[in-house]
Amino acid sequence: MERIHTEKYQDRDFHEVISLLVNSFESKLSQRQNLPLHCVEEILQIVWDIKAYNPDYLNLVVKENGKVAATILIRLRKSQKRQKKLPFFTLCRRYGFRNILFLSFQLAALDSVNPDDCYLEHIAVDSAWRGKGLGTMLISYAEELLISQGFTSLSLAVAESNKAKYLYERMGFQAIHRIHSRSKGKFLGISNWVFMRKNLV
Repeated sequence: MERIHTEKYQDRDFHEVISLLVNSFESKLSQRQNLPLHCVEEILQIVWDIKAYNPDYLNLVVKENGKVAATILIRLRKSQKRQKKLPFFTLCRRYGFRNILFLSFQLAALDSVNPDDCYLEHIAVDSAWRGKGLGTMLISYAEELLISQGFTSLSLAVAESNKAKYLYERMGFQAIHRIHSRSKGKFLGISNWVFMRKNLV
């Protein structure tokens, strides 16, 4: 029988989480991009500063027999960023100026929402586990932890065309407003987004 459990993210999970994120957001990160996915993964490993026990984030993983099968990252405080300063010129020499510039804009477009309440920055589930309830389990567990820490709401932004929007609606998230973003359309291939919020108490 497979052992599945949820735990707090540890620094040793870094490479597996980055790989899972790149594969989960492949369609957005490959939009008008000449970089192969393994190069995107290498770059994110250099620039993304995901640390365990960062008080500004709730960072969880689901593991199946010790391997990361899903991950969620929730920003707990406004205006806190998790990316290190980009070693721009070093990366340009290795991967090309246009590729790094475009990837920088893509990451900025993904990280452009900055609400006052807790914000679900990303949730990703391994393709082998999609449709089996891991996303629901992970969000529910995260909500329990947020409530225990005194937080009262959770928000997120989802592409209008993303089927995950219906999962969020079933879990009690409500559409607050719709966003039409030309920059997101250019850099991520998706212009229409929905900002959603759920009251936790």
